[in-house]
Amino acid sequence: PSDGSGSITVFFTLENRSTRSLAVDPSRLVVAQGGERLPYTLRREPIRSVLAPGEAQSGFLVIKGAKPGEVQLSWTLVGDPAYPQRDPGHPD
Repeated sequence: PSDGSGSITVFFTLENRSTRSLAVDPSRLVVAQGGERLPYTLRREPIRSVLAPGEAQSGFLVIKGAKPGEVQLSWTLVGDPAYPQRDPGHPD
């Protein structure tokens, strides 16, 4: 842990390199250690629930209650059917 209280700060950038818009749903983010979920706070900029192809979003997580060792992060991003797939051969 980055401090004596078991808090870890993780900085991240999500970049959509696909040809489909992706739903970035914070409820699909799971932080765990040893099979147990850990509480966290999430800050991101810009706050968006959908990333279009080529867009990015940065932010950080503050994970609480971590012990020394590995922490697993899993964030399932879903292709958003409400937003059409971009034609990779079409310049935009």
